[in-house]
Amino acid sequence: MNSELIQLCGMFLTATGIFFAALAVASNEYLKTGLSISGLVMSILWLLAVLFTKVEVIPIVLSSYFILAWVVSGFVHARAAIRENLGQRSAPREMQSNEK
Repeated sequence: MNSELIQLCGMFLTATGIFFAALAVASNEYLKTGLSISGLVMSILWLLAVLFTKVEVIPIVLSSYFILAWVVSGFVHARAAIRENLGQRSAPREMQSNEK
């Protein structure tokens, strides 16, 4: 691998690590969903940058792996955010029915 590709992969791996750390400490599901979408966009840009350099398969597989990871993360956290939102909306109704 040439030094330009190593620097390119290092730049994106550092950013990916920062996004995963932010995802770990995020306080709510909406923030986690937003971080997942941002990480997905960054990984797609990484894949495009690697494809335009026309290099070995390993960086392509690595960036594709991160794209898959961010898609799964986004789906899981978006689903949890929607369920959390629906749960908060229905909680007062349940409390009202219990009071009767």
